[in-house]
Amino acid sequence: MQLIVMRHGIAVDRAIGESDTERVLTPKGRQRTQAIAQWLKHRWQHWDVLLSSPLVRAQQTATILREAGLVVDVEVMDALAPGGSFQELVTWQIVRPDASTVAIVGHQPDLGNWIELAVWGQASGRVQLKKAGVAVVDFPTGRMWLGGGVLCEVWTPKGMLG
Repeated sequence: MQLIVMRHGIAVDRAIGESDTERVLTPKGRQRTQAIAQWLKHRWQHWDVLLSSPLVRAQQTATILREAGLVVDVEVMDALAPGGSFQELVTWQIVRPDASTVAIVGHQPDLGNWIELAVWGQASGRVQLKKAGVAVVDFPTGRMWLGGGVLCEVWTPKGMLG
């Protein structure tokens, strides 16, 4: 089982008095995410499932990945919103045992912590994903579980796009 972890693309800055949940991708963020989606498409061809945070910038990122042909549909998972629980993702897999390649789009610092939980069983806050950055965690047993993963790759946007 493979977990592809992606942070949302570059979003507009949070304005005073505006909700963080409604921040959208900037034109540069949209363009960079589209280029990264094409890079990912050449690498994987297709993912079984793409789960997204309910926040607008993450859903826009997921939509770009869907439009690139990496998945047919995007599922919104509330646990991918800031403050969500890795355990909810582990529990979700129970109802989707057929999914061998699962991609998620969310936010820092949660995604870095989830990677650490997946690989080491505890989070220290040291793993950081840049905006539109990607990490890959393999679970050799075929099931996602706390501490059961192997961190295989971490890419920055610059590393993917050259």
